[in-house]
Amino acid sequence: MDNNNNSIEDQPAGKKKPTTLLLIPCLLITTSMLLLYLSQNKIILISSTTTTISDSDHSRLRYDPCVGRYIYIHNLPSRFNKDILQDCESISRPKDKTSMCRYIENSGFGPQMGDGDSTDSKYSRSWYATNQFMLEVIFHEKMKTYECLTSNSSLASAIYVPYYAGLDLRRYMQWSCNVSERDAAGKEIFKWLKKQPQWKGSRRIYEWSMVIQEVVNGYHGRIRTFLLRYCFQTVAYAIWRERNVRRVGDSSQSAACLIARLDKTIRNRITSLRRKKGGKYEKAMEVWFGRSLSGKDHFLVTGRISKDFRRYSEDNSSWGTNLMLLPESQNLSFLTIERSPKRQNEFAIPYPTYFHPTSAVEIRQWQDKMKLTNRTVLFSFAGAQRQSKNYKGLVRTQVIEQCNSSSKACRFLDCDVKANICDNPISLMKFFESSVFCLQPPGDSLTRRSVFDSILAGCIPVFFSQGSAYKQYTWHIPNNISEYSVYISYKELRNGGKNKIEEILRGIPNEKVVGMRENVIRLVPKIVYTKPNRHKPDGGILEDAFDIAVKGVVKRIEETRREIQD
Repeated sequence: MDNNNNSIEDQPAGKKKPTTLLLIPCLLITTSMLLLYLSQNKIILISSTTTTISDSDHSRLRYDPCVGRYIYIHNLPSRFNKDILQDCESISRPKDKTSMCRYIENSGFGPQMGDGDSTDSKYSRSWYATNQFMLEVIFHEKMKTYECLTSNSSLASAIYVPYYAGLDLRRYMQWSCNVSERDAAGKEIFKWLKKQPQWKGSRRIYEWSMVIQEVVNGYHGRIRTFLLRYCFQTVAYAIWRERNVRRVGDSSQSAACLIARLDKTIRNRITSLRRKKGGKYEKAMEVWFGRSLSGKDHFLVTGRISKDFRRYSEDNSSWGTNLMLLPESQNLSFLTIERSPKRQNEFAIPYPTYFHPTSAVEIRQWQDKMKLTNRTVLFSFAGAQRQSKNYKGLVRTQVIEQCNSSSKACRFLDCDVKANICDNPISLMKFFESSVFCLQPPGDSLTRRSVFDSILAGCIPVFFSQGSAYKQYTWHIPNNISEYSVYISYKELRNGGKNKIEEILRGIPNEKVVGMRENVIRLVPKIVYTKPNRHKPDGGILEDAFDIAVKGVVKRIEETRREIQD
């Protein structure tokens, strides 16, 4: 072999000798096999054919705004999303007044409203008849234009599973469908996911600049960062030494032998550190051998309350599916319109509203209009009566009775009688805009879409259960609850007399009311799902409900990684 050549990369392609040509794939195989083994344990992510770094690579290493924010989207078989939308009549129920096919229009926003539907010019072309169950489609469409998407799952901080579980459930809502039919798709999705390398946490990087970036930046957690850098150092030295051995014609090692020796070297180093550092690296060996993520970096969005996916009974008459009870589900993070407070892997995000603006300017204009709106009614309630068989029904009955008894101060929009108004976005928004306070008692479940419609209208929400908002939307609404809402307990409601609600609301000083309304209006950007490619005037990205949800789930998954590795 020619000893005058300083490196493999410096040799012209046409002048490489056979032994050199054999060396390159051998080193690639050795490095790739070693680092494939390591990457399965989420330690090392490297395979490269060059050691040069371009100016553009240096620039990327200095600043990458997407580091820690990258998201990888699973390309699921179409039966889990696209086919559901194509067969949209199957997700329409007989009692639906409008076919669900209309609501999947405009990226899930539904039919556009605009000035043609109202003489009021304040409703722009960014208003849509959005169905409250379309969050799965809206989130998926927005994720497709997310600024930090990656096709390389090794870079991803989180992995999105675009399965339309809520819409899929609607296909089997007839009581004639047995539980095995309803549960089939949930079992199939996990069967498919478990076959993917991303499920186990395999992370592979094949670009040198990305390798260097990982080594320079390290991981969150001392142990993982040490193992990453020490492994990189050991591999680099071993490849350099093997190159020199082969250049002088000495006997070389096979890829399998080299991998085994490197693994032993690293394990010996871990053992010595465990003895010297008094427990500082006690878990390093455990991390080295690895514990599979098994989907702990995956998340899924549902457009229905989580209770719909936790059916405990196998009786065909029982409601919902068992998706969230499957063993694999315990590792995923679920973003849903209503979570169970007892579940640590469920996170509530806002229901879709009717307003989907394109810019911060449009949001600010709407906020200004809400500040100037003349509110002629002290408080109001839009909804229908529920059977008084449980706590939720009893609260709603009390709210309706008290609203009717305070007829001069309260307006009740009975959605059983005036369903056409309740189903019309513009009419409903005007109803909320005319009120200072909007009553939000539980309905079929603890949460209501109306909460977000009323916030959008600048109407101060009045809650009767901690689980209606405070214990739900912790990423999107502040914890200083008295600054933007009123809370009345059921006990206070029941024992306070027939005009207790009016008495409490009239007792709030006017200056306090003004401040609360301003705080409610400030929440508007955080609870709307804007159109894709929306920007602030200064060129920055407008942070909406989607962005806050993504930020929240990425943070949660990173915390899970730290718990596993450290």
